[in-house]
Amino acid sequence: MGGEDEIEKLLKRGEGWLSQHPEKELIVQRYLKRQRSLTREALERLTEDALPEEEAKVSDRDEEEQKVERPLNLNEQRMGAVLSALRGVGAKRVLDLGCGEGKLLRSLWPITNSSKSWHGCFLAFD
Repeated sequence: MGGEDEIEKLLKRGEGWLSQHPEKELIVQRYLKRQRSLTREALERLTEDALPEEEAKVSDRDEEEQKVERPLNLNEQRMGAVLSALRGVGAKRVLDLGCGEGKLLRSLWPITNSSKSWHGCFLAFD
């Protein structure tokens, strides 16, 4: 068998794992019996094969991060600012006039663990 056949055999058996293996250089060197030209060629081909795979992984991660890291809408920003201010002053009681659905009051629950310290009133005019 020629050197090219040995490289093909190595790449076939290492498909899916060898290109990412931390000791791939040592594995390739030992398999090809330290023949530098064959080792160099095999490592180049492993690197070429790994690039599209790594780019696809990075692209998938970027898409996932964009979904998770969507920008906060204005209401979420306001709620965050109010909660931060309440924590900052150490508020013990809160009265939310015009509380609507009570989102602010619901977000206070984990902070106080009690509904005795906050009250809301929704006014509706016909």
